[in-house]
Amino acid sequence: MLQSKMDFRNFTLFLWAVICILLLFTERKIFHDAFLLVGKNSITIPGYFSNKVIPWSVIENIVVRQDFVTLYYPENRYIQYEMLVEINDVEIKKINHFCQQQLEEKQILN
Repeated sequence: MLQSKMDFRNFTLFLWAVICILLLFTERKIFHDAFLLVGKNSITIPGYFSNKVIPWSVIENIVVRQDFVTLYYPENRYIQYEMLVEINDVEIKKINHFCQQQLEEKQILN
């Protein structure tokens, strides 16, 4: 009887520790600053458990504005992300120019 109580208590403590570790991990991901990483080969979008990597070959167009970033996919699908940080017009033009270069290189390769 005493052994079964100890086993149950150990299992409960172990389960509680696992739950706390999962909560710590999800809290770190949720409150982490969101970003969109635009690179030469792909666009990386942060997620709760893993980052989503979108290669340029999948994207038809990308438009960066002061309030939103819009990724256009084939078949009239798109995803918009809200800009939480103010970016000036010069930086927006540079980002849009870089994205258009990557899309043109994708079209040349295909």
